[in-house]
Amino acid sequence: MDVPNLVDILTLLARGVGVGAVIAFLFEKMDWFQRATPRARWWIIFSISLALPVLAQAALLFIPADAWTAIEVWWRALATGFLVWAGSQVVHRLVNSK
Repeated sequence: MDVPNLVDILTLLARGVGVGAVIAFLFEKMDWFQRATPRARWWIIFSISLALPVLAQAALLFIPADAWTAIEVWWRALATGFLVWAGSQVVHRLVNSK
């Protein structure tokens, strides 16, 4: 399974690509977020929409290149696990939608 490297993912997040998808994924099923008032949810989404690209850019600027090499093997394991989980969720929905 070919997984995009972490620097590429952070570069996309720093440009704002996929930030909304990350936020939706993180908060869609969280009860505490769903119970929050619409105003609180607005502020949470607004804050994360600003913070995620800034944090991604900071990581790209301040983490040395050799550290990315050391982190990459762990990122690939984590990302592969996430992709396997996501695939299982798709299959689960397909099988149980009938």
